[in-house]
Amino acid sequence: MASEAELIIDRRRLKRRLTFWRVVSVLLFIGGLLALASAFGGFDLEKQGDHIARVRIKYAEVGRPASTKAALVARALQDRLIDLDDL
Repeated sequence: MASEAELIIDRRRLKRRLTFWRVVSVLLFIGGLLALASAFGGFDLEKQGDHIARVRIKYAEVGRPASTKAALVARALQDRLIDLDDL
């Protein structure tokens, strides 16, 4: 018969394994949701990149180039195209 200390150690090991697999299953579930959202939700990184490129070109044409996305947001805030509440 196992001693009480061994039973406690076994319980802790099982608890650690269970916690690990719970975290893995939650991450897989979230990944699956993101995959479904991108497949059926119309989320496309290529389209997003094209849109950002068009906005950068428009700002550069008017003499206010923005090299980063943060700079683009700053320009849009300055031009009152968006509010801080929108972010």
